[in-house]
Amino acid sequence: MKHLKMTTAALAAMLLASPALMAEQSEAEMHAQACNGCHGTEGRLEIDRTFMPLAGMPAEQFVKAMLDFRDQKRPSTLMGSIATGYSDAEIKAMGEYYQNVGE
Repeated sequence: MKHLKMTTAALAAMLLASPALMAEQSEAEMHAQACNGCHGTEGRLEIDRTFMPLAGMPAEQFVKAMLDFRDQKRPSTLMGSIATGYSDAEIKAMGEYYQNVGE
C-alpha cells in the first residue's frame, strides 16, 4: 500500500509539473521538434549527405523552402506532406527559431 501511495504521489507531481514544463517551450520549438528525426535535435545535424541541418539557417531561407515544399514548387518525397501541416505563421516562427538556434 505504501508503494501505491508513493507511485500515486509521484504521478500526481508529474502531471502537475507538465503544464509548467510545456510553458517553457515556445510554440515554434514544439513544432520544430517534428523535424528532429531527420534534421537532428534543434536542427543540429552532424555530417549527413541526406538531410540539411536547420540550425543557423536564415529564417527567410527556411520559410521559402517550406512554402515551396507546401505549394509543390520544390520536388520532394516527404517534405511536401509535412509542410502542408503548418500555417504561414507557424512556418515563419519555426524559421526564426532555427535561425536563433544557430547563434
